[in-house]
Amino acid sequence: MRRLLLLLLPALAAMAEGAPRRSAASKARPSTKKATPSKQASTAGAVTWVGAEFAFVNRGTAEGVAVGQQLLLSRGGRSAGTCAVQAAAEHSARCTGTNLRVGDLFTSTPPRAEASAGPPPLPTEAELRRQQRLVEATPWTLRAFDGAGSGLGAGLRAEAALSHTTFFNQASTRGPTGQQRVDVVVSDLELYRGLRASADLTVLNFSQRPDATRTLYTQTPVLLVRQLELGFRRADVPIAAALGRTWLSTGAGLLVLDGAHASYKVGGVEVGAFAGLLPDGARLTPSLSQSSAGAFARAQLASGEGAASSVVQLSGRAGYAVRDAVGSRFEAAVSAGLWSGRRFDAHASVELGLGQSQAPGGIDAARVDVGWRPLEKLHLMASGRYRGLPVSGLTEVGLVSPGLRALHGDVFGSWEVTPGLLVGLRAGVATDFHSALTQLRGGPEVLAPSLFGGPVSLGAGYSEELGWLRGRSAWFSFGVSAGSVFRVVSRTNLFQQQATAEAAGLSGSELGQSLAIEVAPWRFLRARVVVMGRQTTGERFAPFGSLGAQVSGAF
Repeated sequence: MRRLLLLLLPALAAMAEGAPRRSAASKARPSTKKATPSKQASTAGAVTWVGAEFAFVNRGTAEGVAVGQQLLLSRGGRSAGTCAVQAAAEHSARCTGTNLRVGDLFTSTPPRAEASAGPPPLPTEAELRRQQRLVEATPWTLRAFDGAGSGLGAGLRAEAALSHTTFFNQASTRGPTGQQRVDVVVSDLELYRGLRASADLTVLNFSQRPDATRTLYTQTPVLLVRQLELGFRRADVPIAAALGRTWLSTGAGLLVLDGAHASYKVGGVEVGAFAGLLPDGARLTPSLSQSSAGAFARAQLASGEGAASSVVQLSGRAGYAVRDAVGSRFEAAVSAGLWSGRRFDAHASVELGLGQSQAPGGIDAARVDVGWRPLEKLHLMASGRYRGLPVSGLTEVGLVSPGLRALHGDVFGSWEVTPGLLVGLRAGVATDFHSALTQLRGGPEVLAPSLFGGPVSLGAGYSEELGWLRGRSAWFSFGVSAGSVFRVVSRTNLFQQQATAEAAGLSGSELGQSLAIEVAPWRFLRARVVVMGRQTTGERFAPFGSLGAQVSGAF
């Protein structure tokens, strides 16, 4: 053994002496192995603020968002249209679209970091003098901005849906009720150089219904026209106009006219006039006995950039109207909105009417909404609504039962415990001035839109009800989705009402269940089946249910 060690010692010494030299040589020799580029990861972005003319998202150039890009939005796992990027900062961007909502999602891909090849060589003095002579010899003139790249037309939306629903009622001796429905919406379709068309139509057909059915629509089929408008609007032209069944959305308080309106815009101020007939507020049928004419104005002020900007929008409308229920009178509406970055927004509006019939103080309706995010994970909202005149169609067009003179208030707060878990508290109050009855409700909610980051969503809530109708309600929802292609949502509701002196005979319990299955193999095609049922413990209401199917497309 000793002899073997003596033979190996010279070899081991040589290895130990040569190892540092080989290591140093390997460090000095540049590596020829190419770096493997990291895989690009798509990041989820969201709409954080929505205004009258544009919206903000929380992704920018660092996340792959570029000016001119069309962001494909989704809402609840379904397509929600597009938003065209007008301006982009490092981590925020501004875009335009229609029917946008805070929380709409999209995906973006950060730009791939390329290996630097080193700076290019500096140009020679002769090359610099040559380029200078070219610049000085090229004539230039000022050019007015023509609106290119403003994003107009990006809000084009076309939707169509065909559905059938069968309603079952155990108390009915004449069988179920069958209803077919066709909905068509075309928004802001540009026909030629600013000439645009919009339509919002619904056709209802009742294939079967009991004779004692209580409904406004006694005939069948029924055509409901909410909008059928031909208008003109271009970014480089200050004049805009619309004709047909048109929405006066630029003035305070939505007004639907069978007539026309036109406006002129200078900077951030827009003024205009309107005139036409007022359709029936519930049935949406034309009416020759109701009309309105007047003027409107809107102004918008903005400061700051990106998601940190602030926007103030003021609008007003005033005119003379003749209505079947209240006669002739002077009407006015004023609204104001404030958006301050992602932290705070507030909106207020009031509608006034003075004439043959008017509400106390002349206030037909008023509303206040406030949203505040003091912390990134804490979101607070409050809303108050007042109705002073119980006239259908005065403030809500197409609403069958607007209610009597009343006051409503709601508050909601949510805390993001983890990225996939929200805990909230909701409360509300409603007071009817005609009956002097008041109802209060409040309780917690727990939401997990994406449980553990997976395809399962859960939600549960409880509400205790106090006032003239004492009771409580609870709900539980469960959903499974496979991206935007497939989704199943189930919701269970439990209602319980106690017997009180003001609500004698209304005591009892009710269990409701709904199941919705939706398949969207392509972005422009969607199919849905909805099953709903209700079972009561008392004898006042019989079990009720419905089965519906819908096929729709969006383009």
